[in-house]
Amino acid sequence: MTDKSKCCTCGYEWETGKNGRHSCSDNFKRRINKATDIAARFGQIDGAHHKTWVIDQMVRTLTGDDYPAFVDYASEDIGEDGPFRDEWDCGIAP
Repeated sequence: MTDKSKCCTCGYEWETGKNGRHSCSDNFKRRINKATDIAARFGQIDGAHHKTWVIDQMVRTLTGDDYPAFVDYASEDIGEDGPFRDEWDCGIAP
């Protein structure tokens, strides 16, 4: 098992002790391109459960390792008039 270093901005990982030079903006562009590709390929499939899956896959792509924190945030019961959020739904793959 090798030790990994991680960029604090974009999450890019490289083997510790090796050159980890990279462009954070390139990593962000890759995530955005992958998320929009998911939307283009699967976003028009009928069924709310499939559209929920598309949203979940896009969020997973965009948040990376922060996905569990996003799900926790999205599932919180917050709001001054009572809870308005529910458990995060991953949907069903088309």
